[in-house]
Amino acid sequence: MSAVAAEPKRILIVDDDVALLRVVREALVASLRCEVDTSPKPEYAFELSLKKKYDVFIFDFQMPMIDGAMLFFLIGKVYQNSHPVREVPAAASYFRKGRGGESARGT
Repeated sequence: MSAVAAEPKRILIVDDDVALLRVVREALVASLRCEVDTSPKPEYAFELSLKKKYDVFIFDFQMPMIDGAMLFFLIGKVYQNSHPVREVPAAASYFRKGRGGESARGT
């Protein structure tokens, strides 16, 4: 009976603070033995998410151009058919309330 090694989990971290990216990446790789990709630019992170399958996404919600909430929404649309995105409670309430205080879903 041969044991098949499980593929390491793949994580994508997006934050405009490059020093923080480095520290979090090193900690995750050392403690979880996982593959970690990082990007300070949400646009590049979105491209990575189209090319590779990730098990976990970690986003800064306050970034220039595309914030973490929008990136979460965009990647969720891409991953929706192949593997459902699980919402973080803070992100879920963010979209339910909408950015301007009005409901994003019309409720």
